[in-house]
Amino acid sequence: MAVLQFFLLTLFVVSTRSSDMFSNMLTLDEGNYNVSWTFNATSDTLEFLVQVRAVGWVGFGVAEPPATGMEDYDVAIGGVMSNGTSYFGVS
Repeated sequence: MAVLQFFLLTLFVVSTRSSDMFSNMLTLDEGNYNVSWTFNATSDTLEFLVQVRAVGWVGFGVAEPPATGMEDYDVAIGGVMSNGTSYFGVS
């Protein structure tokens, strides 16, 4: 549960930040899935931003220690419906 709370707080913190404010970036799927992150030693937090070019839904998960199979991780899923309404959920 602590990872989930951390994850939700991090999503709130980065929602107003742009990718140029992060010291690391990983690009996947020819630039369609980008994750930017930085570690803030002062506040002992990991801040990240996920930018995805996709149709449908997008998921992003975190685990500490590494997840085994489909257990021991937290995930956020979000998207935009055809009518323009966005949704976001965590599990």
